[in-house]
Amino acid sequence: MEKMKLKILNYNLLNGFCNDHSPYVTDHTRMRVAARVIAREKPDIIVLTEAYLWPFVLKAHSKDIHPIFKKMYSFISEPKGQFRWAPVVLSRFPIEYEDHCVYQKQWIRAHIKVPRCKLVLDVVHPHPDLSEDARAEFISTMLMNVPKNYVLSGDFNALSPEDSYDRDRLIKGYQTFTGAMAERKVDDLLKQLTVKKILVAGLQDTFIKANVPHVATVPTDLRSKDKRSAVRIDYIFCSNGFKIVDAGIIKNKNAERGSDHYPIYAVLEL
Repeated sequence: MEKMKLKILNYNLLNGFCNDHSPYVTDHTRMRVAARVIAREKPDIIVLTEAYLWPFVLKAHSKDIHPIFKKMYSFISEPKGQFRWAPVVLSRFPIEYEDHCVYQKQWIRAHIKVPRCKLVLDVVHPHPDLSEDARAEFISTMLMNVPKNYVLSGDFNALSPEDSYDRDRLIKGYQTFTGAMAERKVDDLLKQLTVKKILVAGLQDTFIKANVPHVATVPTDLRSKDKRSAVRIDYIFCSNGFKIVDAGIIKNKNAERGSDHYPIYAVLEL
């Protein structure tokens, strides 16, 4: 029997294509170029973080974003809790999902009926203001009983012990947007507890297993051309039952304009 290949794309949309501060309006240019990035990749499953905004703009925003993606994907998981930065999954296959989102700890679990098996996909986005200890504790919740055919994906706001960083360079970069808090923030990130817990649980970092050289997932040129703060904080992890065929970070003209994060992808063989 021929084995099935499944392409998963993970993309942080930066405030659901809206600006950072009020008045909140949709940036249709960003929306269009991000949609082009996704359409070109032709993924089977899309993980989106920061896909919605606050309740008072959610209704109007949904009208803008959904028509674009509904042209490509039939099944959409929409979080019941209307939190900022809520995660969303789009798929070519049927989805059932559980919404576990709480303040500063975004998490949904999707059960996706791919041909011949069921995939369990956890999508997470812990808030950047959480400490590394708090993030690690949050991630531990979903690692207690790792399901079969399991994928863990999202914007983790956490660094991997398998990547190498220059502490002084990071501090100088973080000073441009966190000021005097930069040193404390960088040292907290460099604990790297969150990703360590994931690796100890036996999950594979698809990026590392595909032997891709270290590349940052943030910031794109849209956010800053100063790359001293560049880090890899977006990941796709999977259980050992999958063969990792390919993985990488998408960097092109449209990806530079669509969000402050670059999209990442993994091709898994079932």
